[in-house]
Amino acid sequence: MKVYDGIIPLTNSCYEWEGWYGPVFVNPYDDSKIYILAPDAVKVSHRDENGNLVFKNDDVLTMLISASFTYPLKRQISSGNEFDIGEGTGQRVLGTSTLGTVSFCRDDPKRTLVSSPCTGVFYDDGNGKWRSFSNLLPRGPVWAAKMDDDKAYIGFAGRSVGMVNNIRNASLGTYFSRVSGFRPHPGGGQSIIAKLNISDGTVAANSEVSCRITGPDGKTIFWGTALKLDSQGQVLVPVYPIAPGSVAHLHFTGSEKEGLASSEFHFAF
Repeated sequence: MKVYDGIIPLTNSCYEWEGWYGPVFVNPYDDSKIYILAPDAVKVSHRDENGNLVFKNDDVLTMLISASFTYPLKRQISSGNEFDIGEGTGQRVLGTSTLGTVSFCRDDPKRTLVSSPCTGVFYDDGNGKWRSFSNLLPRGPVWAAKMDDDKAYIGFAGRSVGMVNNIRNASLGTYFSRVSGFRPHPGGGQSIIAKLNISDGTVAANSEVSCRITGPDGKTIFWGTALKLDSQGQVLVPVYPIAPGSVAHLHFTGSEKEGLASSEFHFAF
């Protein structure tokens, strides 16, 4: 019986090994829970009142694994330089889609561990608040990740295997989203270009991020190493208007005090 129609189709470049692992992940301990990578988002299923499987977007997880669509949602990474994560990485990674691997807990099936070769590893305790290991892991593409009670075991492409303890205490994931606007103030104004969100549905108000904007010619037109967000978590830059073809590079280092993980975002105007 067909339960979903809309998976990212096979490509022409990776078909020989494509689909060995994903982009469909079924929870073996709860058959109502299926994770699917679709062209627009990660879809997660549940059963409705009639027992039918219904799929819903997990927009937060989608933003986390793609760094807010800095990386595209792809079924297969044929070579590492497609995502600028190292030549040949695609041939050395088990989960080679943007949604790399999904691991479930036998003793508590609602708990989920997700890896992405682009952005790292994320954990959901079952409450929908995705936590990120971005401040704990070394740099490099993640090969695979598995969960065992309160530990996560993570394999890296071209590296060894690492372990994270107390995964329930990992920092909450953060992600940027595009915002367009203008905030006037005496003597000038500021462009509103993005907002920093937290996976629990709140925003990272008054946090600090770094922001670099380059013009269409590649020259830096704004560079702020400690740009303070406003009470709505918005990124305000003293550049207005911003020429089409300019590129913004945003980075949040995370906050141990606030329990927030790092994130980044790159986009063109």
